[in-house]
Amino acid sequence: MEIALKAQSEKKTIFLILLSDNPIYFRDKEAQKETWVRLAGENEKIYWVKGANVNEVKIDGNLLLIPIEEGYDLMLEKTRMAMEWCIANLEFDLLVRTNTSTYWNLPRLREKTRTIDTEKEVFWGYLETCRSYWEDTKFDFISGAGMIFTKSAVIKIINIDSSHFNGIPEDVAFSKFALDIGIPVRPISRSNVHHLGIYLPAVYARLKGTNNLLQAATRMHIIHNMQKSNSLINVLKQQMILISNEFQEGSFEFRIIISKFKNIGYIIMKRIKYRLNKSEL
Repeated sequence: MEIALKAQSEKKTIFLILLSDNPIYFRDKEAQKETWVRLAGENEKIYWVKGANVNEVKIDGNLLLIPIEEGYDLMLEKTRMAMEWCIANLEFDLLVRTNTSTYWNLPRLREKTRTIDTEKEVFWGYLETCRSYWEDTKFDFISGAGMIFTKSAVIKIINIDSSHFNGIPEDVAFSKFALDIGIPVRPISRSNVHHLGIYLPAVYARLKGTNNLLQAATRMHIIHNMQKSNSLINVLKQQMILISNEFQEGSFEFRIIISKFKNIGYIIMKRIKYRLNKSEL
């Protein structure tokens, strides 16, 4: 089944996966290499992006080394520099900026992006909401767990001035800048395994645990076994293994589940609004 899943993408796609010195993230990186990354086709290039003591951006195998210190406040500039290097050195249609704790459903991503016009400037991802940093209201932004850009959007987005967004999360900053310069922000689905403790097939799954960061790699292997299976019984078996693991590790976040249900009306209305204005990916 895994061989069948390793299909050829019609779009040349680059994955930039943020990596830091934290050993947990290296553990997640190895889990990615053992799971969904194995299914990447010739048109899908994967790089783990890490700050390093180098004079210029360099490639070391699948590592993209950026001349910048590691730090949460530098994630925006680190991403911008990696994107800038891709524009100058690689041919691509789409660029995906993501994290080591994210599992990508490549067959579904290929299907969703098959017919899109990559000449247009578009920015896709899972919509989240935070308190606005600019006014007394809520702000919808694309989660940094999975940000998808067309090349034409990347060409414009690399003009972002990181110094103007000090203290602001990089995904919020990218979303704000994109909107300010007229790049449409479009929603896609994702599987919130980190909240629900179950896997619902989507373009990608966010696996990072709130209480236990070690959970991401374990979840990734279980979900990959589910994706590989062509038997409903095996899929249900893996789903039960996942749920059992969540309870054993104390990661089943009932408080967050309740919160999600309380906000479901708001989420649905936002979806309707975007569907009316723009067609979803």
